[in-house]
Amino acid sequence: MARERLAFVVSNAISGRMTSIAIKALYWILVLGVALIPFIYFLRTTRFGSNPKATIEMSLTGTAYRPFAYRVLVPMTANFLSPILQRRAALRLGIEAETIVGERFFRAGMNGRLYPREVWLILIIMYLSLAGFAITMWLFVKELGYSLQIRYIAPPFLMLGATIFFRYGYLYDFTLMFLFSLSLLLMLRAQWLAYLAVFSLGTLNKETTIFLYLVFAVYFFRRMPRGRFILLSVMQLGIYALIQGTIRFVFRNNPGNTMEYHFYDQIAYSKELAAIHPGLLIYWAAAMANIAILVVHNWDNKPEFLRAALWIAPFFLALFFLLGYPTEVRDLVEVYPVVAILMFPPPTIAPNGSPYPKMYSA
Repeated sequence: MARERLAFVVSNAISGRMTSIAIKALYWILVLGVALIPFIYFLRTTRFGSNPKATIEMSLTGTAYRPFAYRVLVPMTANFLSPILQRRAALRLGIEAETIVGERFFRAGMNGRLYPREVWLILIIMYLSLAGFAITMWLFVKELGYSLQIRYIAPPFLMLGATIFFRYGYLYDFTLMFLFSLSLLLMLRAQWLAYLAVFSLGTLNKETTIFLYLVFAVYFFRRMPRGRFILLSVMQLGIYALIQGTIRFVFRNNPGNTMEYHFYDQIAYSKELAAIHPGLLIYWAAAMANIAILVVHNWDNKPEFLRAALWIAPFFLALFFLLGYPTEVRDLVEVYPVVAILMFPPPTIAPNGSPYPKMYSA
């Protein structure tokens, strides 16, 4: 009788575990399917690869204008891996894909006729970056102590929400979103070797990784032994200076400037919008106010790490108004996960009064 009861318990446990695995597998299949929505939207609507200063061909051949030439990770990876694909098969598959993303998009818009293997690898990197972003958000909200319901909601919600940032688009945008978010997760976990590796990749992808150091400084200055804080500070700043210094030296003769300034374009656009579509300005102001209210609501119970990370928001806003084209809100995508998660209700407070399941220990 005891043996039968034990067998029954074990059978139920195995059955329950298999059911749990099946549910999780179905969930992640759904998430990967949802990732196709912002991915295809991005390809169809952002005029991806059409900027005459940074076409796909120019990015792959290192002839893009500065500062676009500095974003080398994705084109460098595509060039390096291109021998693994067969050129004719890649071109044929690209032509078939045009039925989804638009006529002649692959061949003309992305220079796929000349670089079919590289273009496919760029597309694969972009999609995998979206999937990586979803996984990172699952782990991030879990690490922050949010409920299981929020963990299931966050990945698809944040992927779909990201579409508002991409009226314009570049080949490094999804990789930027993924690597910046993954760096925040690794920083929160204090997994420093992994963090420095991802920080390095992120710096090859776009120069805005320097703002990760601001998050590190704000959050860990009083939470870490001074010697370790100084060492990690030197390592981050040294890696950034070495990578960005090398990139800028290599592309010093490319046309363009170190930065593009569009502040006066922003002023002109705002005046035009106020004169022609004042209702749109009111709509955006109301939307921003609602976001701010959700972010600050129950502020003291929101995760301290997210509150520290929010310090980067005013800097990205300043960069958007100084350097970004009007309506080019993709310049704010790095801060997007922080703001979006802060809009959720706060996580369960731990017994020690901290909203984190784990605190940093030396």
